[in-house]
Formats: sequence, structure tokens, C-alpha cells
Amino acid sequence: MSSVGGYDKKEFTERDVRNYVGQQRRALCKHGYAKALLTHFSCMSQLNKDFYFEIDIDDNSRIRNVF
Repeated sequence: MSSVGGYDKKEFTERDVRNYVGQQRRALCKHGYAKALLTHFSCMSQLNKDFYFEIDIDDNSRIRNVF
């Protein structure tokens, strides 16, 4: 895509963008939202030693509480 020409010269549609975002979201959460959140928070705690989190997950791998 050219960096000039304005909004009307784009090479993709809004639907293309929505489809891409949906695909990325599904890929991130293919093992469940609880797993995705736990993975993200774990990465955050490695980047920042002061980052603290607790996740309460039930027997069906569903999030009950997040702190």
C-alpha cells in the first residue's frame, strides 16, 4: 500500500481488516481465554518484576476472578 494518496486509495476494505482482527483474536484464544490471559500476564510479569496477578479458574477452565 502506498503511503500517499489518502484514505480512498487504500488497498483493503474495512471487512478485510475486521476479518484479520477476528483471525488474530481466534488464534490468540484458541486454547481459551483463561489460557490466553494467563500467558499474557506471565509475559508481563517477566518484563516487570512488580507486576502481580492472580487468576481464579474453575474446573472447566473458565475464569472466575482476576486480580
